[in-house]
Amino acid sequence: MSIPRTRSPVAVIAVGLGLALALAVSTGATRAHADPGDDDFLGEADSFAIVASATITSTGPTLVTGDVALHPGTAVGLLAEQVLATIHTPADLDGGALALAVRNALISPYDQLLGAMTSTGSATGVNVVDSDLVSYTPPGSSPGLYQPGVYASASSLGLSGPIVLDGGGNSDAVFIFRAETAALTVASGSTVTLVGGAQWCNVYWQVGTSATIGTNAAFVGTVLANASIAAQTGATITGRLLASAGAGGAGEVTLDSNVIDAAQGCSSGAGVVGPDTGPGPGPEAAPGAGPGVGPDAAPGSGLDGLPSTGSEQSIAFGIAALAVIFGVIAVHYARRPRGRV
Repeated sequence: MSIPRTRSPVAVIAVGLGLALALAVSTGATRAHADPGDDDFLGEADSFAIVASATITSTGPTLVTGDVALHPGTAVGLLAEQVLATIHTPADLDGGALALAVRNALISPYDQLLGAMTSTGSATGVNVVDSDLVSYTPPGSSPGLYQPGVYASASSLGLSGPIVLDGGGNSDAVFIFRAETAALTVASGSTVTLVGGAQWCNVYWQVGTSATIGTNAAFVGTVLANASIAAQTGATITGRLLASAGAGGAGEVTLDSNVIDAAQGCSSGAGVVGPDTGPGPGPEAAPGAGPGVGPDAAPGSGLDGLPSTGSEQSIAFGIAALAVIFGVIAVHYARRPRGRV
């Protein structure tokens, strides 16, 4: 007579605990990386310097450091040697699956930036700015000198000259600028300077329509525009140009002898140093009005007050996976015949 095969209670418990832990960690990881400033806030678009839906056109010796994606359009006016990474279009072997996934990955960050609040979660903490960021005086600061936070305009947003973003000694400081329903216009020669540990990867520009970065401007941050983005002659961008970012957004990216640098490696104490073009505004501004960074700063928390937990989440996922694997093995052996009498 055969002894009936049974599932070991211990094995069943192991599988259950493993699955529960995996679910909990997955939920926690989603939460931990849901906010601006987190390592994978942009998801699959993180390594991309340029994204568009219609076309990408380029005049002159433009140089792009970072991946490029276009979907559903196929006309990319960049030569392979102008992109120090990979160009993805519907002409790829995957039929454009990756390019489409990158475009779709922008929708959630765009919506989050549009609805972002301060670390207190209070709508009253959002600073309502004038149309020109140079003349606006942030609370407790001086004209054109910005502390970490959210700065929003219900209409258009302009940059007519130099501004300074001061991280206050926090390399994880987040700056969000919103032109909620209209355009962003950066005038020729305008500059953005980073001091006090501020980093380009934690600067975001949400644009309701299109963005224009003027001739010879030195611009910093990730632009997520619902429509198109144009970088005029000689403009340099330390960051990303992500067009067609909103749900249903459609647009192109137009380039003209630009340098777009979205190189990875933006971490505690790291920064981007730009050309020295004169003193920036405000008494606390460091010399130079190109993209720059102040002294090394200790890591801190993101916009939501949560510390970066990427490595911890990876370890937890590994533990959960091992728990599931061992549980499955235990069930397999528990179901084997134990013997005959």
